[in-house]
Amino acid sequence: MEPLTKQLANTSQTEKVYFTVIEYIQTLVRNGHLTIGDKLPSERQLMETLGLSRNSIREALRSLENIGIIESRHGQGNYLVNHAGKSLWSMFSLLLSMNECSCFEIRQLRRMLETDACLLAAKQAQDADVQALSHILP
Repeated sequence: MEPLTKQLANTSQTEKVYFTVIEYIQTLVRNGHLTIGDKLPSERQLMETLGLSRNSIREALRSLENIGIIESRHGQGNYLVNHAGKSLWSMFSLLLSMNECSCFEIRQLRRMLETDACLLAAKQAQDADVQALSHILP
């Protein structure tokens, strides 16, 4: 794990703490050490690895839970999840009900997100993915 620590040591002090935690989680996912449903390292392990205070780690974990990246289970720890869609829907629903944005603006955002998601999927597609899709598409 030493290379991860060295990478994170270069993180700017002015960055928000949760960006550091997100970066660390992304590194764990990219390296195959963490997948959806897996338990995250404990607060103590995160403190030691990232060199952050317990309050900073807790703040970051709360932020990640609020945006749907992790799920905190009382007495069990924190788990990597994919609830971001639920969080986005709740936020947009609230904004719509408060007349802070229009359906048109939400459709524009959706179009941008879907386009970017398609481009990202196309860039990351491997031969096996393309073959699997070729059987679905006419």
